[in-house]
Amino acid sequence: MFLGLGLYLSGTLLPDLGFHSSEERVSYEPNTNRFGGDYKGIDLTTSDPFSCQRSYQEDTKCQAYTYVPAGIQGPAAKCWLKDVQPPMSESSGPVSGIRIH
Repeated sequence: MFLGLGLYLSGTLLPDLGFHSSEERVSYEPNTNRFGGDYKGIDLTTSDPFSCQRSYQEDTKCQAYTYVPAGIQGPAAKCWLKDVQPPMSESSGPVSGIRIH
């Protein structure tokens, strides 16, 4: 229990939101961009990285995502869905994630 809570709080795993199998987890990478591989960009109506993560989990083609807060790439927050798992790069603000099997 404490290990799971510690992993969640440290930013390595998102909570199980019910969109994936019990064997699959999603990494949570704050202040990280995964540049490239974008096949879909979504303007979000909320400034919530979990809304981007939900879009990612609902799309079986998606292998990674990057959430960009409002004001960085325009007035709305953006969600970039990716068909590959690009390498991580440090960036102030974005949140990224990939499937962990």
